Amino acid sequence: MRAERLLGGNRLVVLALLLGVVAVGLQAPQPARAGHSPFTDIDGSNFKGDIEWLYAEGVSGGCTPTKYCPDDRVTRQQMASFLARWFALPATTSDFFTDDEASIHEGDINRLAAAGVTGGCTPTTFCPTAYVTRDQMASFIARAAGLTEGAGRNYFYDDNGNLHEPNIDRAAATGIASGWCGRKALTPPV
Repeated sequence: MRAERLLGGNRLVVLALLLGVVAVGLQAPQPARAGHSPFTDIDGSNFKGDIEWLYAEGVSGGCTPTKYCPDDRVTRQQMASFLARWFALPATTSDFFTDDEASIHEGDINRLAAAGVTGGCTPTTFCPTAYVTRDQMASFIARAAGLTEGAGRNYFYDDNGNLHEPNIDRAAATGIASGWCGRKALTPPV
């Protein structure tokens, strides 16, 4: 079920947003009609339709009520909220980390931990304000979506020995990640 939610509607470009192209908003999303959002800063974006779709689905809000801030980087706490909404992860009463007490995303961080999507940056901390990296994002997505195919295929040459390599390969096997980050990749960009 998780993979269908992730891949449904041919929204692979949306996953590029998750891989660091566009920031996840700090504010809670508001319901909207598909194709419409309050964001005044996305008109020139190649991802405008996808941003509006994320907003309409209730997955992402903006950085302000009228701005999405598409060029901002994504923090780990913002990604936690994004994924918790995307996959409709159940609430939990468990408090997994000691460094997220002041975060408005604490509940979503705990949902991710309860679902086995994250173990934190240490066993007791999540590092909520650190920026999420592309390799971490591949692991978040692979775990949240329950991806199993592709590990060990070695899609890219620059991740050998990386802790997240099996999940990077899983994301590549589904077409979620092309690995294109301005360097030569073994597969073409999407």
